[in-house]
Parts: sequence; structure tokens; C-alpha cells
Amino acid sequence: MADLNTLIPRDSGWVLLSANDINNRGQIVGYGRRNGQKRAFLLTPLRSR
Repeated sequence: MADLNTLIPRDSGWVLLSANDINNRGQIVGYGRRNGQKRAFLLTPLRSR
């Protein structure tokens, strides 16, 4: 298990609360708060070179 909040910029305005699913591309969906409002998110990993 990992804290996804460590993978996003601290000044993004987001606090990720729950990860609900991950697909075969490594994209993660869930919900969190952005500037105090509940929102859905999609995290897409950067491709390694």
C-alpha cells in the first residue's frame, strides 16, 4: 500500500482520499478533495524512458 498523495505536487490543491480501481495501463481512479470540494480523479503514470 502507498500514499498516493506523495505522488502529486504538494501545491496541487488535492488531497486524495480513496483509490477505487486500477487498469492494465496503471491508471488509478478514485476520489479526493480539491480546494475543499469532493472530486473524482484519474492518475496516469509517467512512462519510463
